[in-house]
Amino acid sequence: VAEPGDGPARADRPKRERLVRDPDGVAVELIEGSTTRLRFVAVTCRDVERSVAFYRALGFRDLERSPAGGVPMEAPTQGEVHLVLAGFEASTVRAAAPRPANALGMWRMALLLPDLDRAVTALRAADVELLSDPQAMSMGPGVPDLRFVCFRGPDHEVIELIETPDST
Repeated sequence: VAEPGDGPARADRPKRERLVRDPDGVAVELIEGSTTRLRFVAVTCRDVERSVAFYRALGFRDLERSPAGGVPMEAPTQGEVHLVLAGFEASTVRAAAPRPANALGMWRMALLLPDLDRAVTALRAADVELLSDPQAMSMGPGVPDLRFVCFRGPDHEVIELIETPDST
């Protein structure tokens, strides 16, 4: 992260990185850049290739692999935020039970898509267990209901699919 007086990032100067912790102790990686924005979300995986296959089936596509072993993936809608599947030596990855929603740190990710019913049909055909049937949540007078469904990824991460509301 640029320190006061360092000036803007330049092409001839490598970007700097800094690892900090938020008030709850969750690690946050800051990478120098020209704007402040969320760039990626990392998920630590027991089996990176298994997770890559899972997210490919959801429509993600691989980007250039990191020398450090992370696999950056782009969402089907090609948004600015990437998913990075991170693997470590087997002895350092600790298997854990699914985390409760009130645990510290990342609990779920949400993906917008145009057709929730089609996605649910594809998930069921792939034997992905849904946490519930698709739900509709009232967003208030004059606003379309929000339809969504949740399921778990290969390492118990919660993935929420949200149907893009009809603009009519």
